[in-house]
Amino acid sequence: WYQRRVREQQPFSPFFVSLSLSAPEFPCRSFVTHTRCALFLNMFVKAIVISALASVAFAAECARTYTVQAGDICDSISQAHNVSTYQLSTVNAKAIDDSCSNLEIGQQLCLGNKGEDCNITHTVVPGDTCDKVMMGAGINDTMLYHNNPQIDDVCSNIYIGEVLCVANAAASPAEVDGRHVGSTGGEPAGPPAPVPYPAAKNRKAKSTSSAAQSSTATEVATSSSVAPTPTPAPTPDNEDDDDLPECEDPNDDGY
Repeated sequence: WYQRRVREQQPFSPFFVSLSLSAPEFPCRSFVTHTRCALFLNMFVKAIVISALASVAFAAECARTYTVQAGDICDSISQAHNVSTYQLSTVNAKAIDDSCSNLEIGQQLCLGNKGEDCNITHTVVPGDTCDKVMMGAGINDTMLYHNNPQIDDVCSNIYIGEVLCVANAAASPAEVDGRHVGSTGGEPAGPPAPVPYPAAKNRKAKSTSSAAQSSTATEVATSSSVAPTPTPAPTPDNEDDDDLPECEDPNDDGY
């Protein structure tokens, strides 16, 4: 009965047909009624389908992975697998801390998400400046700062061993709020630029403008929610004027 029931519910699904063929071995015979058996089959199949879809969705997010080995640090992983320091830190923001001090042997890291995976990189060496990096890669400051937003406006914080994305297209994931990328004790590679890069200034201006708009909106909302202070009413003069001295009229001649 339950073989025919399953085929009637899903007549065009090969998955359900294959399930019905193995139905004699399925533990539905232990159920008291056929209705309970059919309900159990339905729930069992839904659980399998949902689990499969979830696995496919997770696999579609990450383009490539790496399993942490003994002696690994974030920059050594980045150097060996052509993934920028920024991208590795950002994609794994929930798994590793800002300083990358909590790597564990056997831990699986995502090296890049599909559609946001920069694999054209440059490892910073002594004497490097942003000008040298851009010249060597044939890119402008717009692309350098878009794909490596952790660089400051005069490129004073790139350090030896850091891995930069040097793709000539927007390829890196969006920033994570509050995330600090890079080694805090890294040795600076070269001298800073004499003036801020235009791309860095434009990015800073946009960030400042957004913060100012948010602050203004907050102030307006706060001021509109505070009730105005009422003006006190004048105090009535209830004193008796009979005790005041009488004023003489200088023009009064006594008549």
